[in-house]
Amino acid sequence: WLEHSDTIRRYHELTHVICRRQYPGDVAPIRDELVADAVGLYAAYGRFDPMLERRFLGIDDDGRYTGGRLGNYTDTPETLTGAVCAALERIRAVVEDNPAAEPFALIGTLMSAADLEERKELAKERQA
Repeated sequence: WLEHSDTIRRYHELTHVICRRQYPGDVAPIRDELVADAVGLYAAYGRFDPMLERRFLGIDDDGRYTGGRLGNYTDTPETLTGAVCAALERIRAVVEDNPAAEPFALIGTLMSAADLEERKELAKERQA
C-alpha cells in the first residue's frame, strides 16, 4: 500500500500543477479533485476503480455521503453524491477506453468526463 499510496499522491499533486498551467482560468474544485484522484489511481494501479474513489470521498455503496473528502470541497456534499457517482462512471469509461495511455495524457478527456458544472454554480453564488 505504501508504494501505491506514494504513486497516487505524486500523480495527484502533479495533475493539479498541470491543470493550473494548462487551464489557468478553469477551476472547479470537485472536478479537479476527481481528475487528480483518477490520474493518481490509474498511475498506481493501471485502472480506475469508482468504488475505491467513492470510499475516498465518503460515499457509501448506496450513494449516501457518510463523511469524507467530498465535504472538503462543498458545504452540501450530500446533494452532490448522485452527480459525483455518475462522473466516476464516466471517468471509468475514459480510462477503460484508453488502456495504454500515459496517465497525464488523459487529463483533458477526464476534465470533460468529471464535469459537474460547478463553474455555473460558483458563478451563481458570486452573483447572489
